[in-house]
Amino acid sequence: MNKYYFVNIGAEVIWHPVNSDEQKVMQICTSVSYPVENDTLVSLIFFDKRGSVKVKASELTPKLTDFNQGYWCALQDAVSNGASDTVIQEMLRSAGFTYWECYWHIQNSDFQSEKIWSIIRGMFCQNPDYIDWNGADYPIKTVVILENTPDEEKVTVSVERLARQLLDDMGNWSTREAESVDEQIYFYLDEETFNMPDKDIVEYLEKQ
Repeated sequence: MNKYYFVNIGAEVIWHPVNSDEQKVMQICTSVSYPVENDTLVSLIFFDKRGSVKVKASELTPKLTDFNQGYWCALQDAVSNGASDTVIQEMLRSAGFTYWECYWHIQNSDFQSEKIWSIIRGMFCQNPDYIDWNGADYPIKTVVILENTPDEEKVTVSVERLARQLLDDMGNWSTREAESVDEQIYFYLDEETFNMPDKDIVEYLEKQ
């Protein structure tokens, strides 16, 4: 499931215009090609007046249902009251939330987000291994790209902050040891992408 799973013709969404604190409930009026990216243009129509506007997907968030928002508040309260990780996991499973639905609920209300994120990633994402570099740990994951093709390959990814430690401003290795570590890494991801489920990481890598 893509981050923008909610971008479908006829769907109601929340538009957050650039350089504005205003939010508008809009309706998507044309189909879009998949996968939807941050800069994918989406056509919207207004509910309170005639006319349409094209905006980037990054300006949109899903219109969350009252029921799901209420359930999410109950989940946050359970975390505050000391419920175990197992209980929170069962609440998430019972609600049928996907990773990206959880993501948007946290964007909407980040109360207890650190605790909830750790549980969500434990449910939906690969637990990373770590590389030690100059006394600091940097996460890595191994995924398979181009699966079931002649070019299938198992690759290791890490985070951009590791790359900044290994490479200088010109993109050259800072030391021989840095070169050795860098050669193990297929791609450096931003934190949000690195923390996504494997399927989404693979989809991202295969588009690069």
